[in-house]
Amino acid sequence: PKPTVVLSAKPSDAEARKKYADAVLTSKPVAFWRLHDESNQLAVDSSGQHSAIYENGASPLNPGAANPNFTGGRVKARVPKLGNTYSVELWFRNELPVTARPVTAYLFSRAVDGVEGASGDNLGIGGTHSNMGSLFVFNGNARDELIAGPTRLPRGGWSHVVMVRQDQEITVYLNGGPKPEIVANLPIGYPKKCADILLGGRADKFANLQGMLEEVAVYDRALKAEEVKAHFDASSVEQVERAENAQPAQPVEPTPTDVAEALKTIHVRGGFELQLVAAEPLVMDPVAIDWGPDGKLWVVEMADYPLGIDGNGKPGGRVRFLEDTTGDGQYDKSTLFADGLSFPNGVLVWGRGILVTAAPEIVYLEDSSGDGKADVRRVLYSGFLEGNQQLRVNGLRSGLDNWVYCASGSHHGGYGKNSQITSRQTGKKHQIGSRDFRVRPDTGAIDSQSGPSQYGRNRDDWGNWFGVQNSHPLWHYVLADHHIRRNPHFAPPDPKHQVVTPTNPRVYPASKLQKRYHSFTQSGRFTSACSAMIYRDNHLFDRGTEQHAFTCEPFHNLVQHNLIADDGVSFKFRRDPAEEKTDFFASEDRWCRPVMARTGPDGALWIVDMYRYMIEHPQWLPQNGKDELRPWYRSGSDRGRIYRVVRSDRPARKVPQLADLSAQELVAVLENPNGWQRDTAQRLLVKSKQQVAIEPLQELARTSRQPLARLHALWTLDGLGALSAKTLEAALTDSHAGVRRNAVRIAAGVVVDANRLARLVDDPDAKVRLELATTLGAYDGPTASAALARLVIGATGDRYILAAAMSSLNPRNVSAVLTAVIQSADRGSKPISSELIGQAVAMGEKETIVLVVETVCQTRDEHPTKEQFESLARILDGLASRKWPTDQLHETAVDRIAETIQQARTAAANHATAEDVRVASILLLGRERARREDDFKLLERLLVPLSPAILQRAIVAHLAQRSEPSVAEVVIVGWRSHSPALRSQILDVLASRGPWAEALRQRLETGTILAAELSAPVRQRLLDRAKNAPQWRKALTTKASTSRNEILRQFQPVLKLDGDAKRGAVLFRKSCINCHKVKDEGHEVGPQLVSITNKTKETLLTSILDPSAAVDAKFFSYSIVTDDGRILTGMLETETGSSITLLAAGGKRETVLRRDIEELQASTKSLMPEGLEEGLKPQDVADLLQFVLETFR
Repeated sequence: PKPTVVLSAKPSDAEARKKYADAVLTSKPVAFWRLHDESNQLAVDSSGQHSAIYENGASPLNPGAANPNFTGGRVKARVPKLGNTYSVELWFRNELPVTARPVTAYLFSRAVDGVEGASGDNLGIGGTHSNMGSLFVFNGNARDELIAGPTRLPRGGWSHVVMVRQDQEITVYLNGGPKPEIVANLPIGYPKKCADILLGGRADKFANLQGMLEEVAVYDRALKAEEVKAHFDASSVEQVERAENAQPAQPVEPTPTDVAEALKTIHVRGGFELQLVAAEPLVMDPVAIDWGPDGKLWVVEMADYPLGIDGNGKPGGRVRFLEDTTGDGQYDKSTLFADGLSFPNGVLVWGRGILVTAAPEIVYLEDSSGDGKADVRRVLYSGFLEGNQQLRVNGLRSGLDNWVYCASGSHHGGYGKNSQITSRQTGKKHQIGSRDFRVRPDTGAIDSQSGPSQYGRNRDDWGNWFGVQNSHPLWHYVLADHHIRRNPHFAPPDPKHQVVTPTNPRVYPASKLQKRYHSFTQSGRFTSACSAMIYRDNHLFDRGTEQHAFTCEPFHNLVQHNLIADDGVSFKFRRDPAEEKTDFFASEDRWCRPVMARTGPDGALWIVDMYRYMIEHPQWLPQNGKDELRPWYRSGSDRGRIYRVVRSDRPARKVPQLADLSAQELVAVLENPNGWQRDTAQRLLVKSKQQVAIEPLQELARTSRQPLARLHALWTLDGLGALSAKTLEAALTDSHAGVRRNAVRIAAGVVVDANRLARLVDDPDAKVRLELATTLGAYDGPTASAALARLVIGATGDRYILAAAMSSLNPRNVSAVLTAVIQSADRGSKPISSELIGQAVAMGEKETIVLVVETVCQTRDEHPTKEQFESLARILDGLASRKWPTDQLHETAVDRIAETIQQARTAAANHATAEDVRVASILLLGRERARREDDFKLLERLLVPLSPAILQRAIVAHLAQRSEPSVAEVVIVGWRSHSPALRSQILDVLASRGPWAEALRQRLETGTILAAELSAPVRQRLLDRAKNAPQWRKALTTKASTSRNEILRQFQPVLKLDGDAKRGAVLFRKSCINCHKVKDEGHEVGPQLVSITNKTKETLLTSILDPSAAVDAKFFSYSIVTDDGRILTGMLETETGSSITLLAAGGKRETVLRRDIEELQASTKSLMPEGLEEGLKPQDVADLLQFVLETFR
């Protein structure tokens, strides 16, 4: 590569910038976005033709500023009639290390926005995948052709780039050089007449820029080399040599602790003892472990964390196995089995070898020669997302059902329906999205599961699966994906239930809180939760009604222990009172990084300590954190420890040898109290397919005194294909609920007498009933339908059992289930669930739908209930989605519908009607064409401050589902009296349809609605819909008032002054304390200053001098006129159905009943007053700025 060069700081003085802009404009661009706008919403085109919009994460660049204006967002524009000969010119500065991700950044894209794969012209900077730090042009995933330049551009340096396309030829100029950086033939990837232009990212938002971008010009012709040089020369910038990485400051604790001393720094709960299993040099960088049936300990080492062995993405992950050659329980021999793996993070012993997760693949490794080295490498599955090393496919845990389960890592942008995983054995592609999944490695099968869990997907003894994510230390997967996806007409609830709450719960470390570079409020709380697991033995704790959950928190150097107990279909938790002050495992050593906890074959709790100075991935760090920690990214890569925790008063068992046991002996292991031993014995029996094991397994299933042995016997027989209906039916009546539940689960694939299943409808255990609700969907016939109906009736208030029952509905059983539920309702049971009604309409025949209508509309008096209105609305929605007019139903059903809708009108208009009934009645208005205009007038009369807020929101939400142009007038007419929340809801609705958007534009032009009230997403939708029309550019532009602009200009010299925070504190207490809080002083009326992320002198100065220039609508000033003549002013803090509360300066609150409000109006101004600069000198303002910057970091 060429020598690394960087441009000296770009000129910020007005004269130099004007000279450059004049040079560009002389070349007559069709668009020129300088990106220095006063508004954070619209990027003004200096050529006056094509304004663009700033998305979240992109903002104008204040000339001379040090902070990036692109932090993951883009600027989006449309340039129609741009042909296949065009040029784009820009200045950029990348702030992301080129070793941080596969592609460092995309700077410019011409492609259809939102389309996966970004087919088009994409100008970017290479990352760890290829061409690290060099410019490249890529024509999209479909053509997959990429051309890169030779110059490696350093992070933090400005560069001037011009890309020229002339039909099939691409030319790229860098920093005004006479010789092009790239000259190549590159076929066009964008479609004809593509007008979308994206700055700072590409069409699918992959690898958006982290840095600065400005002075972007687009030309409808090819710029010549001499023009490019002339433009660059006009900038008066020189190229200078610069080292890429300056040495940052020394961290506080750079020295690791040796093993003996490290043991002394780790605290474990009283009554327990910590033992060292292995340490460097036997292991280094351990992140995952598993045990072989021969006693070997298999260790996965992510030696390439975080950015590759060489810091440039080079794979260096390893797998080794440890052996205890002396039999003393200590591992003393280490053998490197495989290396060169790409960030491996999971291992499972399988057959003669092991399975390893190493994105983008799951591989099988085997030593066929007996020399201890893997000489067989077989890719089983491929296509998994790489990206951040902490968010990759992982797990590999044996399920009771003989599948192997994996966590997908995280929700990934663009990692959805178009992402496919290939099974190399079957050749089939599977769309798993971001869900977890399970596999059968021997056949190549793969099946998506509820998820995603981030690192670790573990189960308890009874088959309950648990997941984890940084801030969520333990959740339970209540619903399985392969169940809930059966019914395409039903939208299930979130399948996971948070067990350990709240989000970011407290941790109790022994170490000092480490310096944080972001998320400062999360110090002392879970922020790196991983490897949540349930202890599966009785060595550490005697078995009882509660289970023991452990979650690793490497950032805080600890492992937390929580007690969980059955709570209906899921679990609840409590902290063990014995761990009130310090968590179960907590180290004083900041290098200690526990990343995995497992129940060992010996009954001990095994803890894997990666032992690194830095565990947080650089991708999550702000620039100052990256700069400070860069030299220590890999510190500790030559170290690693594995510990185990045992009881002080009883010895742990030895790690067993199961490899040479006979089939009968393996069956006996199923009675062992240790979870790993039972799982391994089951896996060995199923894989060996030994028929001699069937009879003792059947005997074990019938007679064992151990419920867990009976459980494993059932699943092992199922895995061998030898489970009889007789054995399974006996298990349905087992004394232990866990066995009954798993027997029901197996019955979905092994058919039993439906009458035996039906008897479990009244099982006292909610988890058994939940499983039954899913299994009954595999059975046809009246018995199964009647049982499913009883579960639906009994599931009122339990959304998970109801969801499981809905997932079992299908066209064959829905009518029978509905009939049974209706007959039960006639006997005085609970109302029919709206979910069941929706499914009946979605799947049923005409007779079924008529039955539903007649049942729903039947009233015992003249006042329908909330449930009846909601149910009829659901019926009408379902009929509309099936394009089934109501007049095709029987005449009696049509009449019942009309009668109920008329009752809804009466209920909505009657202030004495219960609030929830009025809200439900709204759902039926506007549906009859002949009465639609009258209904809209009624809704308009109700959309006023006198109506409860919940009713107003319901009206807007209902109108959003309509398509009539008149809806816009209904929601806008009372705009000045609408609350901030209601205004936001209305604006979102107005932007959703063309005629409504046009009505909004007209109100923007007249000033009825202010452009400042529009959120960024609404602006984007409006600009997209308007195709960048001039009248929309005018309507959406917001600027500071003329007088405020002048004040801002006068105070610009303040930015160059050094401030005194102590003097600023005095000014803050004098002028700001009434609305802002510092420590225990003041009042929280305005925004919490600590929560503002873009705190710079420039932004703070604007906020102080022109507070209404860019104010969140929730901080608008409101005024209330009461019926007795009082006028109250403040920020609208709270709305209820009966009152409104204003919050004023000094924290003063005024609550007014809605019935007492004569008028409610919003001001266009912030509650923060203008004119705070009066009486202040420039130095005073500089002092105030310095105080805010230092105090509210």
